[in-house]
Amino acid sequence: MKFTHYDYKCIYHTPSDDPEKKYNINFFTASNRSEINVNLEYHSSSIAIYSEDKEFEKFNLGVDFSPPDSQLINRCEDRLFLNFIIRGKGRFNGEPFSAGQFYYTLPLQTHTVLTDHDEPFVSVWIAINGMYSQYVVNELNKISQNRFMRIEHRSDVLKLTKLLLYETNLGETSTSYLRSLINIYLSYIKPGNDLDYPEPLYTDNIAHLVRESKIYVRKNLKYVTVADMAAAQNYNVKYFSREFTKAMGMTPLEYITDCRMEWARNSLIHSELSIMEIMETIGYEHRNGFTIAFKKKYGCPPAEYRRKMKKD
Repeated sequence: MKFTHYDYKCIYHTPSDDPEKKYNINFFTASNRSEINVNLEYHSSSIAIYSEDKEFEKFNLGVDFSPPDSQLINRCEDRLFLNFIIRGKGRFNGEPFSAGQFYYTLPLQTHTVLTDHDEPFVSVWIAINGMYSQYVVNELNKISQNRFMRIEHRSDVLKLTKLLLYETNLGETSTSYLRSLINIYLSYIKPGNDLDYPEPLYTDNIAHLVRESKIYVRKNLKYVTVADMAAAQNYNVKYFSREFTKAMGMTPLEYITDCRMEWARNSLIHSELSIMEIMETIGYEHRNGFTIAFKKKYGCPPAEYRRKMKKD
């Protein structure tokens, strides 16, 4: 059975001028994935899929890059939540959790989630409305009777989720596809809370390295190089590149290209700048190189993308 409809949603957390309110929360429903800004340090992206099938009345898949000290207090919804903690720390109903742990909440179970101040967590989550949620709970009980369990290969969980959110047309699949997909996620969950092997985590130093690198790239988008990014924080290029890649899941050069393509995409949609002016502004001397990079990220050349967006 095909789904009735689906949409992409995003929550952006941006710094607030109000000292009592550290971050502004901006809710955004996107008509397509290209409208989602994944370059912000703190944001949440998700897809919501609706069906007439009683097993899956609604399915959500999302990833949260939570800001420090964020709070979700006394939440109570009629769906099953599965939460995979990829990085950072927090508290669930007062109980601490950290990277490498999994927990779930039952439908209509009131819960409060707090994000750590120094190591805000990154999580992958699935929410299920419908009869299939009971099957999932039964499978979780087979793994462990404990609400908290551990995750194997959590970096793979994040990579899989990004692939599904940003590259796969989940809305064109079927409920049987979703059943298989959920079983893949369940296969990462194991009894106990200990990690099966050490994985790179965000330490305070690495969090600072990533945060300052993002700011530096945005301020120097036209001329920035990986060597510049490293030098700006007094690191050698090899160490900087290794730590940035482990933390971000992409190389510094890939991140620079992503930021340039995002700037170009916004300019194509919201400005009257020519393609030559856009590419020159972000440091491309040759149109062919710019076109190849843009097409790789957005699936079509810049001129065609602009025509499509203006037409819509």
